[in-house]
Amino acid sequence: HKSSESESDLAPVRSLCHLESSNVLLAGSQAALLTRYTLGTSSSSSIAMDTLQEGHSHSITALLAGPPQSNDTDTDSDSDSELYVTGCKDGIVRVFRGRELIRELKGHTNNVSSLSWVYIDVQQRQQPQQLPLLLSGSWDGTARIWNVETGECVQVLPDHENTTVVLGLKSGRIVTGSAGIAQNNRIVDTKIRIWQLHASKIQYELVKSIPYPAGPIRNLCSIPVSSHCNIINMQDNDDDSCMFATCSNDGTVKVWNEDSGECLFTFTHPESPMILSVMPGPDGTIVSTTEEGDLAVWCYESSGQPLQVIPHASTLWCAALLNDGDIATACQDGSVRIFSRDVSKACNEEELRTFEEGGKRGSKGPSSEEIAKLPRWEMRQVVAGKSEGQVQMFQKDGGSKAIAAQWSQASGTWIEVGEVLSTRDTSTSGTINGVSYDYVFPIEFEASGGVQTLQIGYNNGDNPFVAAQTFIDQHELPQYHLQQIADYIMSRVGQKPVELGGMESGEASAPTSTPTPSLPVSRSYEHLPMKYAVVFSTELTNIDKIISKVASLNDEVEESDQLSAEDVDSFKTTLQTLANTSRYHSSRISNSEMNVLLHTLQNWHCSRVFPIVDVLRVCIMHPDAASSLRWNYWKLVIEAVIKKCNEAALDKSKGSSALIMLSMRLFANAFKQSGSNRAASECSMDIVECVKHHTSTGNKNVRLAIATVLMNMSSSLANDEFVTGTEQLFQELIGLLRTIFLSKSYVESQEGLTRSLLALGTIIHILRRKNNFNSAPELLAIILEIKGSIGVDATKTASIISEVCDILAN
Repeated sequence: HKSSESESDLAPVRSLCHLESSNVLLAGSQAALLTRYTLGTSSSSSIAMDTLQEGHSHSITALLAGPPQSNDTDTDSDSDSELYVTGCKDGIVRVFRGRELIRELKGHTNNVSSLSWVYIDVQQRQQPQQLPLLLSGSWDGTARIWNVETGECVQVLPDHENTTVVLGLKSGRIVTGSAGIAQNNRIVDTKIRIWQLHASKIQYELVKSIPYPAGPIRNLCSIPVSSHCNIINMQDNDDDSCMFATCSNDGTVKVWNEDSGECLFTFTHPESPMILSVMPGPDGTIVSTTEEGDLAVWCYESSGQPLQVIPHASTLWCAALLNDGDIATACQDGSVRIFSRDVSKACNEEELRTFEEGGKRGSKGPSSEEIAKLPRWEMRQVVAGKSEGQVQMFQKDGGSKAIAAQWSQASGTWIEVGEVLSTRDTSTSGTINGVSYDYVFPIEFEASGGVQTLQIGYNNGDNPFVAAQTFIDQHELPQYHLQQIADYIMSRVGQKPVELGGMESGEASAPTSTPTPSLPVSRSYEHLPMKYAVVFSTELTNIDKIISKVASLNDEVEESDQLSAEDVDSFKTTLQTLANTSRYHSSRISNSEMNVLLHTLQNWHCSRVFPIVDVLRVCIMHPDAASSLRWNYWKLVIEAVIKKCNEAALDKSKGSSALIMLSMRLFANAFKQSGSNRAASECSMDIVECVKHHTSTGNKNVRLAIATVLMNMSSSLANDEFVTGTEQLFQELIGLLRTIFLSKSYVESQEGLTRSLLALGTIIHILRRKNNFNSAPELLAIILEIKGSIGVDATKTASIISEVCDILAN
């Protein structure tokens, strides 16, 4: 029974762990946020949630609760005393006690993919004790063994085949699994390795290497003896004997004996999806999660078939076992869901219906009509492939089933991959940045900063190559990924492979009445498109002066709008937090503190709010204050600032002039953090209208701030985050920039001109990519005239102008 559902920060949830003593569930997201769910007791179903970042700047891909003895304190029920570990895309392993980051373990050069504990016997104070050692596996092909107390890397287990997963066994042995090596479009050399502690020193040595031809090993877990000793005839019942399980891309969970290295049991998922995680479940069961969104529960008596499969609407990255045998799942759609066998915990009917509708499957394979249209397997010799690794579907066994095959350029033959068993319909539907698609699939790839997970959208009837090319352009990926991504789309939706030009594989070339549209080609430029926001300083130069000014203004306003003594104290606390920039990674700003700023902004006259806007300009750069959970707060702030700016345009006081400059700087800074960026993007049209009223200003600082707002807004559009009403917005931005380029005061400021050019070039680049830009000879002439007037030392500006002209002219 589905008992509850929570959203962390709306980003995909990549990792989970349960702190048993305090009954807290931790969830790590792709947006680098850690969410803590304080779960209710058996008599209460309430769940409290709060989110923290605590030094994470990349996706949190692994979570691990501390070893039991580290959490045996006098305050077991206090989650702030419990130890836990996070693994991140930046390759850093972080150790926390409660909310406090107590240690960073650096050594991995790529994404941390797996964490586990192993215990070794040591002598301390002449007493035998078990020392917990932390294991970490990474995309860098190594496993590392850490002493958490000292921060020392005790040993590196090298030479794994790419991504490495780790597991510590009760016996003190270590198991590692690898993802294998890509060779001729096949994954080879995947291995399980078993490591044994050397008798005379704290060093592990390899004792067993087991080939694993089924494909990349995605996860490992230990299987308690009590869950299987009566099912499988083990060689002995030693308490240290242990089984472990693996899961893989081939859709299987395999159970192994650590002593013999023998595979004792295989569970095969009915649809053979990629199985991403495996863990011991309640009452001797095994639980797995899949890329297609299945939570599967297995037991040994079920003849290799799952006891239960619970489909989700999107990829399930992992699961966690909770108290009372409940199970939590981490989903690509940004939700954490909890499932229970206790019917009293079940959610309401509407929530359950929504969840079940989202998890429905499509048909169990191509229809007989669809299979009949495929080329016969017996005729594969006359169906030549066009590129290495191309995927093609064939009918086999008299048309009773469809199979997929890959083309081998070297041998000139098709290699059978497997039967096409199923396709998915609305279970994989979803939205990306507000656009709905029939299918939304995750795509992982390795970049310089580590593994990245992106989403690609696809609609029935679309050309897979166009969808793949758009995805490549959007994320500026290498062009050689085109065929691979298109094949991936087609394999997921059950289409016949299509080659460039719109021809289905195996068809003879012939003229078609509706030619396939040419794919958009993305040129590479040094400066364009602008992909990041440039912000104004977050430094608060004189806190005492700001406090004094606010106190003075507070005395001038009506009594009903004045700050109370508690509000003033809250304001001071906020300033102190913002001034300590070295602690931004761990400091917090409470809702009550932020609400004091918002209410003051809304209630004070436009001539008096400039110091509040100045503080908000800095606050909007604070990671906690501007987190994705607080985007609606910043939407209210931006709307209030726009209103005050409009009032200030009619007010000639000194305070109103300062407000306009600080407001533009706040708008520019808003595009940096996730929550404020979403708010600013949703308010883009209103911000542009506000900027319009002040473009003719004689204040050079305001002009630079305006150019920065437009540049940062264009970079946000280039990243496609929460964009609404973009077609009208693009035209408004182009018109506004045209006005700026015709203004002598903007052109004479090199930095303001440079930022305005970056804004224009980025917008035109986006429209070109969308095949939605008509030639603009007048605008090109204006830019060329500017090019003739800049100084010889403005080399960067000249380079950007050349790129803008190239985009405008082609």
